Amino acid sequence: MVVATAKDLRQEFYPHYPAILQSVVSILASKNAEVLEWAFHCLAHLFKLLWRCMVLNIGPVLNSLIPLLSSKRPKYINHFAADSFAFLARKVRDPQAFLRLILKEIEKEPEVSIYSPLSF
Repeated sequence: MVVATAKDLRQEFYPHYPAILQSVVSILASKNAEVLEWAFHCLAHLFKLLWRCMVLNIGPVLNSLIPLLSSKRPKYINHFAADSFAFLARKVRDPQAFLRLILKEIEKEPEVSIYSPLSF
């Protein structure tokens, strides 16, 4: 229902994204594979539908994903968050400002795991 609502409302839905993200992230603590699959599908579709709004507000989006990059989270959550953010990062129009934002956030959150394809 969340994805259908986001699909219908698009930009009008975006202000509700942080609350929805928080709700879906709480579901990621589940050990039920089907529940995890649906949660990831929901988040992936939200990124796909709302990327234009997210790219314009990349700072808050990065802040909302940093907890998912924590080394305290399972690797599959780290990978999903990194892949999702990479999808948005490729669409950012000012790469220098974006890089400064990333470096500033890394200084604030040193325990955030660094995603590497070699760490699979």
